[in-house]
Amino acid sequence: MSNSQTAAALYAATVSSSSIAGATPDEASEKRHHLKGAKGFTNPWDSWIDQSGATVGKAILWRRISGKVKTPDTTPPTVPVRKPSFLPSRDTPTLRATWLGHACYFVEFPGGLRILFDPVFSDRCSPLSWLGPKRYTEVPCQIEEVPTIDAVVISHNHYDHLDHPTIMKIKAKHPNAHFFVPLGNKKWFNDSGISQVTELDWWEERDFTLSPSGTGPRVSSSSPEKAQDSISAHVSCLPCQHFSARSLTDRNHTLWASWSVESGGKKVWFGGDTGYRHVPQLPDGEDDYGPGHDYPRCPAFKQIGELRGPFDLGLIPIGAYDPRWIFSGMHANPFDSVEIFKDTKCSKAMGIHWGTWVLTEEDVLEPPKLLKQAMARSQMPETGVFDVCDIGESRDAIPKPPGSPKWKLQAGFCASAEKITERKFIQNTKKANGHDECNDESHTQPSKLTSEVMTMGLTPEQVQIIRSTVPILREHGLTITTRFYEDMLAAHKELNNVFNHTNQINGQQARALADALYAYASYIDDLGVLAPAVERISQKHASLYVRPEQYDIVGFYLLKAMKDVLGAALTEPVLTAWATAYKQLADLMIGREGQIYSETDGWDDWRDFEIADKIRESEEITSFLLKPKDGKPLPSYQPGQYISIRTEVYDLKHLQSRQYSLSDAPRTGHYRISVKREQGLDLAHPDAMAHPGYISNVLHNEKQVGDALQVSHPAGEFFLDVAHDQRPLVLMSAGVGLTPMMAIMKTLAERNATQPISWIHGTRNSKVQAFGKDVLDMAAQHQNIHLSLFLGHPDEKDMIGKDYNFAGRMSLEKLDKEQDLLLDKSDAVYYICGPEGFMSDMRASLRALSVGDERIKLELFGTGSLPEPRL
Repeated sequence: MSNSQTAAALYAATVSSSSIAGATPDEASEKRHHLKGAKGFTNPWDSWIDQSGATVGKAILWRRISGKVKTPDTTPPTVPVRKPSFLPSRDTPTLRATWLGHACYFVEFPGGLRILFDPVFSDRCSPLSWLGPKRYTEVPCQIEEVPTIDAVVISHNHYDHLDHPTIMKIKAKHPNAHFFVPLGNKKWFNDSGISQVTELDWWEERDFTLSPSGTGPRVSSSSPEKAQDSISAHVSCLPCQHFSARSLTDRNHTLWASWSVESGGKKVWFGGDTGYRHVPQLPDGEDDYGPGHDYPRCPAFKQIGELRGPFDLGLIPIGAYDPRWIFSGMHANPFDSVEIFKDTKCSKAMGIHWGTWVLTEEDVLEPPKLLKQAMARSQMPETGVFDVCDIGESRDAIPKPPGSPKWKLQAGFCASAEKITERKFIQNTKKANGHDECNDESHTQPSKLTSEVMTMGLTPEQVQIIRSTVPILREHGLTITTRFYEDMLAAHKELNNVFNHTNQINGQQARALADALYAYASYIDDLGVLAPAVERISQKHASLYVRPEQYDIVGFYLLKAMKDVLGAALTEPVLTAWATAYKQLADLMIGREGQIYSETDGWDDWRDFEIADKIRESEEITSFLLKPKDGKPLPSYQPGQYISIRTEVYDLKHLQSRQYSLSDAPRTGHYRISVKREQGLDLAHPDAMAHPGYISNVLHNEKQVGDALQVSHPAGEFFLDVAHDQRPLVLMSAGVGLTPMMAIMKTLAERNATQPISWIHGTRNSKVQAFGKDVLDMAAQHQNIHLSLFLGHPDEKDMIGKDYNFAGRMSLEKLDKEQDLLLDKSDAVYYICGPEGFMSDMRASLRALSVGDERIKLELFGTGSLPEPRL
């Protein structure tokens, strides 16, 4: 006798009614899943729409005839297969699970119980050995190599879950194994010569006990006095959403089920094969969890979690789902699977029902990739909670050490909004499989935005709903956005590395977002007006490396804040309209940001630089020469663009980023930024962090030559296209606003540009005037460059006509209309940079001189320059 047979012979199996009945739903006694007046079963929920085998067959046949069918590539390598390593004895310190392919798992429980779920070891899952789906991954072992099998649990009778040759091998090698099957399946086993079978209906349960025996296998009545070294288990048959059939004439004659097995203080839920929602036919690529797709969900899984959970481990199907409109009712996709995982209250889970046979049209390696996306959508770790593994690999469910933090699901914030916590508001455009989805042509560049394009996701009714919220946003917008930032940054501390801490303290960020929401709602039926703002924000986001998944977090907390502040006033239609509106805008911005990333030649994350030099340009402004640590040549940029600088702020314990205009013509070896020190700002003062110049003073005071900084790729929509734009040019700047103008002037001078150029600059006095000599030299060397300098408070040493042209605040009325302002040039363009009030005044003055907005360009680092909201 082999060792495995000896081990099995030492225990006798006892199956008895449960000594303690588990909780059941109120409607369980109604047996609504039993067909009335007919043989068989059904799924009694709105989440199920019964499609006959003929209907499904016709749909698949038509896809083949029409050429729409997708044939997955099974060319190796696909899913890795390894030789399993089973424990040599029943001494098991932890729960251990080994994937043997498709839905088959071998689970070793603490205390010694060994359970095999849905074993199929044949080459094909078919009634015929020569026809039907054939394995594209090898079996990791043979049944004869599994040392001990105490019980086999079967979910239903489909050939990829119940295989006659495999069952016969188990019977021969492990004659004491007991089989647990759903209602109606016992006869099949009896006809196969197997008598140790327990058949259960949904919500029924049994105690299963292995008692020491020296005489071989036996079945006895349950005894309250169990031997100290006996092995006990509690087995429950539970609902799932599927169907059954082994021929053309026995559809749904037998039941299908999920199962719970508890032993040795650990509890496992086996999902078997199940759907979650029925999804109708949708346009290709449409997210069926997006707004407007709130299809009924199978309620059984929440009942399982609430009444029989929590579970230490869930074995949850993740594959065989494409096309969704055909298979969604019977087969969960990974996004459904994560919802099932949450509903059933599993602490951890492993994905099953994939990686073995081609049953549907999705790529064979797609399920685990989508599983990671689904976990990220639900704001859960992509690995370590709900995982997949190699075929033949074992995973131990190691308990967390005492006192370790528990990962928690985020609670829904109201009955209707709870659904929003379970869906992603935008398409995930992560790079996957080497394909950058951000390059998809469906994303629209802001230069092409029209009102039609930008409202394509909203119904006319939803547009009117959004417009109707303008008065609410005018009154409560700041409260909503303040609450939004508080909640989001408390829950996602890593985002403190992205958002401007200074603007959080002084409230500027909340005010800017409130203004943006107000403008968005106001122009929801004419969003082309906002295209410049979308471009400006997308450029800034790209310079901060904002990722698509972060839009999901923002969307959730923004809607949560709306609900928290507005309460019952935020009705379901209003909430749905805003969710759709948010997704619409997020999709556009993700698409544009993806295009920006694609133009950076692979520079798509922060890059390490060091300060090569610090050059004092004036009493207030210092230039920083920044060189990349990797020594590689730097890409060029358009003069006027900026880079983001990221550095650790020790008092905050996280990173902070700021944007600084590049102040020189493009160089391959270094970038130059020129930063103003805020006079009188003491970094040690408790209120210093609320000052807009806080990070600039950190650079001045604390960063020295040789220190490291992280730098982004150049970005920004405020620039002069020197290669193609030779129009007459007027540069208007104040204070440190001269930095992008320096880049433009230096670039044009080095290119010996010939168009008329007028630079009008204002500053307090010559002591704070940066680049004075450089500017004068350029004007002296190039006759097409004309300078006009305003000093607000000239120093006693400042000489008019030499150091400046005009005293006092910059005023266009003092300037020559043709020589200084080039108003005689109808195609002249005007670039303005400086404090926001200065830029607004200059634009108003140019408008008064009949200069159209299309010829005026402003450098706005914040969210200003939004159109005035209309009522």
